[in-house]
Amino acid sequence: MTAASIGFIGLGKMGAVMAPHLAAGGHHVTGYDISPPAVMPAGVELAADLATLAGCDTIITMLPDGDVVSAVIGALLAAGCDAMVIDMSSSHPDISRAMAADLASRGQMFVDAPVSGGVGRAESGELMIMAGGSDEAFAAAQPLLALMGTPTLLGPAGCGHAMKALNNYVSAAGLVASFEALATALSGADLRRRLEGMRVEGYVQELEPGLARLSTLVRWTDPSSRRERHHVHVAYFEDPEVRGELP
Repeated sequence: MTAASIGFIGLGKMGAVMAPHLAAGGHHVTGYDISPPAVMPAGVELAADLATLAGCDTIITMLPDGDVVSAVIGALLAAGCDAMVIDMSSSHPDISRAMAADLASRGQMFVDAPVSGGVGRAESGELMIMAGGSDEAFAAAQPLLALMGTPTLLGPAGCGHAMKALNNYVSAAGLVASFEALATALSGADLRRRLEGMRVEGYVQELEPGLARLSTLVRWTDPSSRRERHHVHVAYFEDPEVRGELP
């Protein structure tokens, strides 16, 4: 494809290792973050401000939640941006559908393309990318998405974020199950001693995955942790089309 001018917004743990794949693919990538990294990702230029990105061909967002994405895209539109927008954040299907409709009325394309795979897969360019959008929009975004992982079109706008929410729900259910199993195992003094003995005897590998999940669950229940709470809330599916009564 022809080299694109890409504005990549959100250079956190994920964005900082995703953006370089686009630059390595021959595209001009300008990054922006309200807290820019001390060292810019390879091949990525730092934008002086958000409005600088208004002239880009494509805007890619990797932000904390849909409200932030809406605010950022709104500011870019006000600055005259007419780019295709690819939202790779974890957002809400309703927000994606509304944004797609608004951009379509302006003659712009939108794809919601959240990811699964974590920092490791992001670094290796092997993310699973769940996309929602029109066939035309996905065809335009696919070559860029393919530089970061394996994109799959799941349906119209919002479907990518709906699948991401399901993915989050499955993950959260696994964390809760791990927590309950560990709580049960550690509830008896004799069993606790046995578990501690296993660690001493070199079976740390058997316990570490569960302990890691327990640590994550504690973060999810911490009221000060906005990002983890957001992922749980998205999994609750306030979307009327997929709403369910979760346990």
